[in-house]
Amino acid sequence: MNIKDIVEFYEPYHIGSKLIYYVVPQRLMNKLQDYFEKNETGYIINKEAISKDSLISPVVVILKNEQNNVEVQVNYSAPALNCIGSVPEYVLDLSQNIMKILPELGYDLESTFLFYEIIANVILKVKKPADEILKKFSTLKISEELKIPVLNVTQIRFSDKFIPKQDEEFFEVALFPHRTSPKNRIILRILKRFTKYEDLLAFNKNQDNFILDIYKNLEDV
Repeated sequence: MNIKDIVEFYEPYHIGSKLIYYVVPQRLMNKLQDYFEKNETGYIINKEAISKDSLISPVVVILKNEQNNVEVQVNYSAPALNCIGSVPEYVLDLSQNIMKILPELGYDLESTFLFYEIIANVILKVKKPADEILKKFSTLKISEELKIPVLNVTQIRFSDKFIPKQDEEFFEVALFPHRTSPKNRIILRILKRFTKYEDLLAFNKNQDNFILDIYKNLEDV
């Protein structure tokens, strides 16, 4: 089975980097924009990110590559630096490029970021209706006397949330029907946090195998 046979698209694919409290987002943003304007091609620089967009939304797009459908966002409320797009390979390339650039701009990774994370909403094509698949994972028995209508499983979540940890690492996987196409598609939501960027790269390298394993579980139900 090939990953392209089961994954329709990503809605979207996100690689985020949580800034440590003393890092000033505006200063980091300005340095990145200046660097990309002078050294990179194919990117649109949002010069009004601070003066205009940040007054409306805490999340602003500072760089955008329309050909690869990727963009760099600064989240002022988090605060975080995020690379977002619809193709994981392009998002990863952009993220890796930024991580190589930042030390040149005076931002060592271990002194700039608290953690890194992958957030992916993966749209999976399935052969059975999503509610039927998810229903078989779990059932909820309620007394008929209560006269409660039939309750379907609308989401299944797996997490290491309650496993004792000493760092910011976190892993969560959720499965739920696609709202506009519940008979043919399931959304697989992956949230994985890392304290080291190289661990993020290692997970990304094996991500397709992870998605395939999840899909096989759905097929076996």
